[in-house]
Amino acid sequence: MLRRGMLTVGVVLIGMLPGLAHASDEQKGLQIAPLRTRASQEPGQATAGQVSVKNNTLGVLTVDLSVERFKTTDEAYHYDFSQGEHTDWVRLADTHVALESGEQKNIAYSLAVPAGGEPGGHYFAIFASNTIGSGATEIQETRRVASLIYLEVSGALRKQVSLLGIDIPWYTNRPEISVAARLVNQGNTHLDATVVQTVRPLIGRAREAVEERGLILPSTVRRLENSLTLSQIPGLYAVDALYVQPDGHTQKFSHLVLYIPIWFWFVLLSLVMLVATRLYYRRQARRS
Repeated sequence: MLRRGMLTVGVVLIGMLPGLAHASDEQKGLQIAPLRTRASQEPGQATAGQVSVKNNTLGVLTVDLSVERFKTTDEAYHYDFSQGEHTDWVRLADTHVALESGEQKNIAYSLAVPAGGEPGGHYFAIFASNTIGSGATEIQETRRVASLIYLEVSGALRKQVSLLGIDIPWYTNRPEISVAARLVNQGNTHLDATVVQTVRPLIGRAREAVEERGLILPSTVRRLENSLTLSQIPGLYAVDALYVQPDGHTQKFSHLVLYIPIWFWFVLLSLVMLVATRLYYRRQARRS
């Protein structure tokens, strides 16, 4: 489609913690590695690192590299990128490279924290971008992939992650239920959190525990969603969530779930109808 002027469409291919940033799952287009890097530095210290960019297309790609800060925008951990402050802590050796089809290049960078760098977590994304289209007479599309850097600056670190609770339905007609653990980080650095979840009938043995893990960024609340399986037997079940805080204190939340499958409702309805029918004919017999 012909257009006057220039239309730029930015496409950021970012996956969540889970994989956090990558090119397409089919390894097509522009690819960057590693997906994420964890670093710890003293104020005034500098270290070296590198990212690898690869052209998985059939043509030549002109790739621009840049640095942005990132943060999360909601409990589902969708990411927001911006220029922000401290992006000069990450300095790229190259900001513009050309890649032949199938070619891969390593881009060096330095990570330098100034002497007055604030202790705690700082989060950066190294973007590799490629623009398709001339922009004069056609749509111009910019595709970006990112390698994320989780930097922890040493000093007065506060590690405070707590479990706010778990969200589960009180009733289900399926043996699988969705459970979401909500964790809040009130410290100043990122932490790995593990929530142990178990399902147990009120009478009987508990099922095998399931662990749900996630990285929690400071000043955020994150939902760690999981799926648990109940027994095939209808009844009342207790779902327990256990979390050990960084200081060693244990938090535990329990919720009850009523499991009545659809087939059980049909059985119950049939029994009610059978009893009602017998009572009706019994009354009819007494009257006659």
